[in-house]
Amino acid sequence: MICGSCGKKVNSHICDTPMCTVGGSVKTKCAGGRTSIMDYYTKQIGGNHYLTMGIQPWQIIDANDLNFYEGCVIKYILRKKDNRIEDLQKAIHVLEHMILLERQKEEE
Repeated sequence: MICGSCGKKVNSHICDTPMCTVGGSVKTKCAGGRTSIMDYYTKQIGGNHYLTMGIQPWQIIDANDLNFYEGCVIKYILRKKDNRIEDLQKAIHVLEHMILLERQKEEE
């Protein structure tokens, strides 16, 4: 993932670049007033179901450099909506598609 303040590639949501004022703290602005990566993790459009999680899906996705399909599975598994079974079925559906893609690669 990239620090929104200094642009450095970082392995966590906290940048350790000495020149970046986010450096090791939870501040959300760098000296130049640019938005830090923490602003993106504390903002949600429509509800707060991701903000209540200890670690949000996109933090896991970014930290592990997951692709679109892998990210979807993580998102569906972590959601705690009214229809849990439907979310799990969505995750299975995406996993089935991923299996199909892997089988097609093997056949090439």
